[in-house]
Amino acid sequence: MTESLIEPITVAIERRIDPTRVLEATSWMQAGTDMAANFDGFLGSGWVRAGEGSDLWFMLYRFRDIETLEKWETSPQRTWWLDSGRPFAREV
Repeated sequence: MTESLIEPITVAIERRIDPTRVLEATSWMQAGTDMAANFDGFLGSGWVRAGEGSDLWFMLYRFRDIETLEKWETSPQRTWWLDSGRPFAREV
């Protein structure tokens, strides 16, 4: 019998951040990371800006497996967090 191989999963997202609200947005980004870190299987994340003066930001986050990722992605915490950022963080 072969064991199923569980592999970590990485998600990449892009957001356009209102340049007049970068301070608010970076606090929002940290809040999302802090929330995700409380979920089983969270392995880490990071945000990077496309370049100086750019409103495009990229985020990577990683979970132990698809099951733990889906628990985060379907959680009420994540839904609340995404909704709270809509005024200044637009999905690309």
